[in-house]
Formats: sequence, structure tokens, C-alpha cells
Amino acid sequence: MIGRPPTTLNFYLREEEQSMGRGTGCDFVVEHLGVSGLHCTIKRELVSSGSKSNSYMVWIVDSSTNGTHVDNEKLGKGKRKLLTNGSVVTLLKSKKEKDISFVYNDFHKEEQVNSEEEGGPFAKYHIKQVLGNGTFAVVKLAINKETGESFAIKIIDKKKFSANCGSKKRSYRDEVDILSDLKHPNILSIHDVFETDSTLYIVLELVTGGELYDKISRHPIPEDKAKCYFRQILHAIKYLHDKGVAHRDLKPENILLKDDTSDIIKISDFGLSRVVDSQTSMRTICGTPQYLAPEILQSKSSSGYGIACDLWSLGVILYLMLSGSLPFDDKPGEMFEQIQNAEYEFTDELWDDISDEAKNLIKKLLVADPKQRITVDGALQSHWMQGKPKIQLSGRKRSGEEISPKDTKKDKR
Repeated sequence: MIGRPPTTLNFYLREEEQSMGRGTGCDFVVEHLGVSGLHCTIKRELVSSGSKSNSYMVWIVDSSTNGTHVDNEKLGKGKRKLLTNGSVVTLLKSKKEKDISFVYNDFHKEEQVNSEEEGGPFAKYHIKQVLGNGTFAVVKLAINKETGESFAIKIIDKKKFSANCGSKKRSYRDEVDILSDLKHPNILSIHDVFETDSTLYIVLELVTGGELYDKISRHPIPEDKAKCYFRQILHAIKYLHDKGVAHRDLKPENILLKDDTSDIIKISDFGLSRVVDSQTSMRTICGTPQYLAPEILQSKSSSGYGIACDLWSLGVILYLMLSGSLPFDDKPGEMFEQIQNAEYEFTDELWDDISDEAKNLIKKLLVADPKQRITVDGALQSHWMQGKPKIQLSGRKRSGEEISPKDTKKDKR
């Protein structure tokens, strides 16, 4: 902190918590009778954002009798305020003497791009480091200046969005319109929206446990843990489908974990979502290739597709969670043919230790005909999700049928 004239003394904040006041026990002593013995305390708190780089919030807590001012705002005893780069902290306001004040300088500050843009979030939120990047959007850490609560802020460049998605008849407000109407414990919630001429800012719930994909990429997920995750995913998708919403881009990268210490799942990224009803079908080919349902690939030459496309994607996700591998070939030509014919295998080396109830559910999800595919309610009522006793059988069968001991050893779809 740099003293303002006539004060010339500078304070360097090196500890997590440092005190300032007239008392000799303070870290920074200010010798003036108008300053309280313990006038204020400056605290640095680590912000958990799930990113590799650390970020900190710096708070000032008022303990004074006469009050501590930050940017001309009087705090009051016991109150705290977030300090941002350039904040002016005044310990003493005096009509007869010069004020005793300091400027807080953050030497590790993150640049606030477009902070002067009218209508943006910068008056309410302190924008910190980047958490993720996309084609036309960046996600950063945002901290509410009043409460100190942390959020993720999705910053969408409207010009880039239009250039990439204009032909797809998508609106940059699609995600806002969908999320604003959704309230579910397993769906990422929206807290604020700001829009300027060039940018859309979506303030979202911050989750710090990373993507489900990160867990799968290290090793397959144990069956009991996979069931815990999948049950939450199904409940979230049931909620969406009951409201007539198709997600259309379900994949492990869009399934997040709330934090490192819990197994709470959050569905995210509703940029491709659509509201549909029984009289509506979708025709746009969108989503990630490995998770595309057969009817999406055929949508240009057929009557379109509906919410059942999400159940196919869930089948691919469950297959990946349990085995650590995808069911279809990486090469686009072979992949699309396999998807349209629902051709996949439960190879012995990957699936020997997985229950037949789990494999039966995958079989009912990965059915090429969406009319024959299991619904989300059916999936929730399946033997595997109901937690019935496991029966380890080696046989497999085609077309979504239950496995029985009479079936053959090799399972190839």
C-alpha cells in the first residue's frame, strides 16, 4: 500500500493477515491520535476456482471507532470490503488536517478487459483469471465485490459468435433463455446477465471439481461411483425433458463436479439446447460426433429428431465411464456407420468385471431407433439404477434385450 501525500511511508503486504493502527502490536503502526489502536486488518484469501493458477481476494476489515473509508465509502466496525487495484483506503478524514490514506496496489492484478464498457459486469464483479476458452467465448473467475462470493463468468464475443454460428440460426442468447428457466441441483445455475453492444456476459455458478472427462481420462470409473454419477445425470435430464428441453450436446466435458470433496454432478453448456414439444422436431446437425444419435445424422433426410437423442448420448457416456473407452471408431466414416447401425462391442478385457445390469442399460440406451430407445424414466427404473443384486453373467445379446446365461461369451453389436 502506497501512502498518499503528505504521508510518504509505503506498506508491503506479505502475510495472509496484517493489522494497521496506533497500537504498537500492529503490523503497521500509524502514530496519530485519530487512528484507533487496532484500526483495520487486511486479509488475503485464496480463491478456489478449479484452475491451475491461484487467485486471491484481499479484504479490509474495519475495527476502528471513527470508521475506515474505502473509495469514500465508510465501512463501520466489523464490516469488510474487497480491495481492488487502485482502491483508496482512508484511516482518518479530517477537516483541520490532511487525510491519512493509502492506495492499494495489486502487483499481481489480472487485466480487466473492456472495464469501461457501459452495461458490463465490472461495477458489480471483479473479473480475475481465465478458467477456460472456447471458439467465441472465454470463461473467467468473477468475484462479487460486495459479498466476495465467487462465480464463473462466460464472456461471449457477439461478433465472433455470429461469424461462427450465423448460418445455424442460433442466437447468442439461447443459453441465457434456457438456463434462466432451469432450477435443479444437478444443473449449473445462472446468477446474472449483462449485455453490451459487443459482448454478452453470463454469470454462472462456480464449480471447482473439474470435468467428468478428466476423471475418465485417468482410469475407468468404478461401477458404484459411476452409478452415483449417472443417477444424478438422469435426474437432471428427466427435469429437462419434463420441461421439454433437449440438451443436444451431452458429453463428459459438459458434465462437471461441484468440487474436489464431493460427488455432486452439474450439467453445463446449454448453448446447443432447444425447447421442443410433441409437435416439434429438430433438424440441425449439432453436437460432438462420438455422442451423436443416429437420428441426428439422418435428420436432413428424415422427419427430424426429438429429446430421445439425449438418451443415446447418455449411453455413450455410461459406456465410456465404465470401460474408459468409446464404443465407436475414431475415424469419421467408420464412426458414423457404426452409430447409424448401433454397432459396438463389450470386449472381455474391458467388461469382464462390469455387471450385466449395467451392460443391459447401455444396450437399451444405444438403440438406433429412437422410438425403441429407453426413456429417461425407464432408465431410472432399470435394474442397475434400482440397485438390485448383481448377477455376473458372461453372455450378451443384441437389440437391447436382457442378458441371460444361455447367451454366448462374445458380445458384439
